Amino acid sequence: MLKISDRKELTKYIIFPCLDLGTGEGYPFGSRLPVNTVGIDIEPKIPGTIKHDITQGIPFPDKSFNTVTAFEIFEHIPPEKRDFVISEIKRVAVKRVIISVPDKNDKRNFPLDNPNHEHWKHKDWLFSKEEAIELARKFSNNFILFEIENQFHYGYGIVCDL
Repeated sequence: MLKISDRKELTKYIIFPCLDLGTGEGYPFGSRLPVNTVGIDIEPKIPGTIKHDITQGIPFPDKSFNTVTAFEIFEHIPPEKRDFVISEIKRVAVKRVIISVPDKNDKRNFPLDNPNHEHWKHKDWLFSKEEAIELARKFSNNFILFEIENQFHYGYGIVCDL
């Protein structure tokens, strides 16, 4: 397993055009998405992001994007809806899927100063290393697993070639 300190390091694996799911405030891209990138979020926070709930499907035709990124979103999707979201990602992706997920056993992923943080509500929705690998295999058996660790976060990054 390769080690990196930030999920920003996964962006070098993007093949454009790209669909970014759960864009939020734009991390790891910044306050603007790169050219040739479309963002979707249930509660958009940066201009140009499409407001949409991906558990209802992804509103693009088949094979629309070379890469689909899903940074820190799977822990917010109810487990019973994940297989559908995975099938939708695979439907719109051509070449690659890039994912990051937080580790369920690391205290850095449960902010003590924010008891209302989503991770506290659904601790079992986060991922162990084995569950991250299982998630990757739902996309492809051709993937690279990264360990992401810094003072604020511990988790896994996955680059899957389809």
